[in-house]
Amino acid sequence: MGTNEYKKDLEFLYVALLKHPSIIMDEKIKIKFETLYLSKCDVVCDYDSFIDAATALTVFFQDGHTNIELPYTTQDLCLRLRCCWSGADGNELILEEEYEDIPEHTRIISVEGMSIEDLTVALADRIPHENIYLVKSRMIRYPYQNYHLFSEMNLKRLFGAKENYTIAFVVDGNVIKKDIHLVSYDGFLEFIPDDDFLTYEIVGDVAIMHLKSCICNEEYKRTLRELAKVCNTQSISTLVLDLSD
Repeated sequence: MGTNEYKKDLEFLYVALLKHPSIIMDEKIKIKFETLYLSKCDVVCDYDSFIDAATALTVFFQDGHTNIELPYTTQDLCLRLRCCWSGADGNELILEEEYEDIPEHTRIISVEGMSIEDLTVALADRIPHENIYLVKSRMIRYPYQNYHLFSEMNLKRLFGAKENYTIAFVVDGNVIKKDIHLVSYDGFLEFIPDDDFLTYEIVGDVAIMHLKSCICNEEYKRTLRELAKVCNTQSISTLVLDLSD
């Protein structure tokens, strides 16, 4: 694609986002959004700059539903570190499983010298969110290369292109630095929904859909088609979405 095509794609996204409720309800927000779009449009020239600009437009709204998701493929690279958050304040990044000679439950304190706190702040500029807890979840749990802290895409953006990135761990009270090589993504972050992550029930003329996880897969599509048929054949006047789980 040439520069003009990327600019057209960004324009398409901009026009679509003008329908966001916050813009419809507030002219001042619309003006700020237009200013942001114009500033980004000037610098879009290739794929990377387009992704940066598109990300800025979606993060502008500060909600977790207006987003761009770039799912991993087996051709994409990452550091294969499965992590979780722990500690009294939930701010300690912990290995969930051992990595070579680094045991499980080891704390990670930095990547290329940048603290985990600063990395979280940096990812907050890439991950659409309502609060920092959503950023912290998405940066280690979601199988999207534009979210994942250890994707080649984010590591390259933060620290430049390398084959290895230095991770600092605390092992038995000592700081151990390890150069970790990029490897092909193997699905280790894939969503594994519960068997009943999407169900529905009919109560009188009300259809109630229970959704535990926001996962668009074949089961999700099949259930929606099935529910649509039920609503068309029965006297359903109201559809309720239950997100309580």
